[in-house]
Amino acid sequence: MLYLKILLASLFISLVVPAIAQDMERVRQNIRLLCSPEMAGRGYTMDGDKKAAQLIAKAFREAGIQPFGSDYYQSFLLTANTFPQKIDLIIDGKTLAVGKDFIPNPVSGKGKGSAKLIYLDTLLAQADSAVVRNAMHTNYQGKGIVFRMSDYSLMLERCPELIPQLNTAKVWIGTTPTLTAHISGQALRPPFLLAKPESIGKSAKKIKFRIDSQLKTNYITQNVIGYIKGTQTPERFVVFTAHYDHLGTIGTQAYIPGANDNAAGVAMLIELAYHFGKNPPPFSVCFMAFSGEELGLLGSLHYVANPLFPLSQINFLWNLDLIGTGKDGATVVNATIHTREFEKLKTINESLQALPNIIPRAPAANSDHYPFSIKGVPAFFIYLMDKKYPHYHNINDKAENLSLSGFSGLFNLLIKMTEK
Repeated sequence: MLYLKILLASLFISLVVPAIAQDMERVRQNIRLLCSPEMAGRGYTMDGDKKAAQLIAKAFREAGIQPFGSDYYQSFLLTANTFPQKIDLIIDGKTLAVGKDFIPNPVSGKGKGSAKLIYLDTLLAQADSAVVRNAMHTNYQGKGIVFRMSDYSLMLERCPELIPQLNTAKVWIGTTPTLTAHISGQALRPPFLLAKPESIGKSAKKIKFRIDSQLKTNYITQNVIGYIKGTQTPERFVVFTAHYDHLGTIGTQAYIPGANDNAAGVAMLIELAYHFGKNPPPFSVCFMAFSGEELGLLGSLHYVANPLFPLSQINFLWNLDLIGTGKDGATVVNATIHTREFEKLKTINESLQALPNIIPRAPAANSDHYPFSIKGVPAFFIYLMDKKYPHYHNINDKAENLSLSGFSGLFNLLIKMTEK
């Protein structure tokens, strides 16, 4: 009989106290959609950024989130170097696979043709005088030059007199064991490729290549922003942010899906929108999905310069980026300056047993919290960790490769921190 009473009591409590939960199937579906070929890496080819923005706006609308104006979009202009068409590389008759064997350097301009290869001496990075003299007397015009990316910065710094010579080459190839893609706002000459050393070899003779890059200027992209109005002090805000843009396509053959960076963060933003849409707190909650982060925090910089409500009305801001893992816990940027909030976060985490551990980190200009921080807005950038997750800015950062092991714990932690 006592057992029955306890059971009935627990059932009653579960009915009157709604559980804090996220829809993990919806989470995974949103990540899959954001990483799908149709989204084209959420870059600036094939309307990838616009398709992603439409998905987020639709989710906000379904969650009951209000726009600040007639729609959820805050448009702005950017310049991006894109690779929408052919990207080919053939070494001594062997065709290499884009994304797997090579990628374009983000600053590469367009170009095509064939060329004999010249391997630069690694001692150029040490500014060896004899090697530099020999390099200065070498004819690079129309050639393909090969060098180690690990030597690149030192070579340019210590041998500036050699740069005009190298710029006469037809194409540059920097070898690197890890192909980490980025995006740039400029396109330079000569064309510039990054390749794995084993793909090039140490004695290749001839290259054939094609890079159809396109520098898009005055490209219109958009932040996606909405809010739920607070029930008591609607003029005060807690803000959640996540960037939705990524690196786009690598020619017509490949794209960078960006599951951990940052489809998972967007999925969390959407789940928080659903939660607060059903459970409005005393203060308002704003949700901001930024474009242009990978180009230098452009979306958040634009917002801070053009806020939809005064920045002084933000109680706290949470930036969510790289949250698709979690086996090794979380790191919190700005923890060393907002110590009271960090201690509170740790206390709640210990109570909930939400994440294995939480590590403090000093301020860093590494994500969309930063433009707010420098304007005096209290903010944390929280990211989850898994030392064995190797897929950063490459073609294997796919939805199916995410464990999402810390997702639920972080969701519950954010809810509890916001409620308290």
